[in-house]
Amino acid sequence: MELPDTTQEDIRLERVRLVQGSAGNIAADEVDIHQGGAASIEATNVTIEQGGAGMLNAETVSIVQGGAGVVYADTVSISEGSVGMVVAGRVEASGTRTLLLLSREVHGSVETVLDTKGAFTAGAVAAIVVGFLLWMGRLLRRRG
Repeated sequence: MELPDTTQEDIRLERVRLVQGSAGNIAADEVDIHQGGAASIEATNVTIEQGGAGMLNAETVSIVQGGAGVVYADTVSISEGSVGMVVAGRVEASGTRTLLLLSREVHGSVETVLDTKGAFTAGAVAAIVVGFLLWMGRLLRRRG
């Protein structure tokens, strides 16, 4: 079903094509968004061109000149886009920015704040800091 220039809260169809519109939640096998957006998408295949989504959960995701908050997929392709967090088995990227990227395979150019190794390091440092603060708190309580 094609949804041109519309706003829908919940969409549950086999195939959704959203053109210059918005949706709250989409559940479908195939989702194509062109110059539109959705809060969350649960699908087999998702294609976004010049649009965005808050959260994507799919087998394959393709984003061209668009963005997303969180992408969880087997295979992700991003061209000239931005994504907050990507968790995928394979990522192909060109001119892409991410905050956090966790993937077994990454091909192409990605500018990321935290990759898999950086996320591990940040987690280890955070654990040490929290452990130290808890230890100091117990030490101060014993004295007081």
